[in-house]
Amino acid sequence: MLCIAGALRLLRVGTWVSARGVRRVHFLRTRTVPWAQVEAVRTAQQPVRWLGLPRTVQGQALILVRRDAAGDGQQLLLTDRNADFLARHEAFNRAADSIEVWADEYRVTA
Repeated sequence: MLCIAGALRLLRVGTWVSARGVRRVHFLRTRTVPWAQVEAVRTAQQPVRWLGLPRTVQGQALILVRRDAAGDGQQLLLTDRNADFLARHEAFNRAADSIEVWADEYRVTA
């Protein structure tokens, strides 16, 4: 039963976008950032984890910048080196552009 629950939870892991905000689902926790707290969503070239492993390679990352966060205030949403986008750069670019459009449409400018 525990294995089935774990497998079902793994199916939900990822980044989810809606009119309410960006939801980042991890295996053990879920965090939602409302659009009102989003300063910017941008793509950057930086070292990223390859397939979630400790090894890092140069790649593209979609970064969410929060306006109310103390300290760094940046949250990594997607990379082009994870299992969803490995060897599918066009799909990563399409997903990143879509999330940036959602952010522009629903973000409250202060």
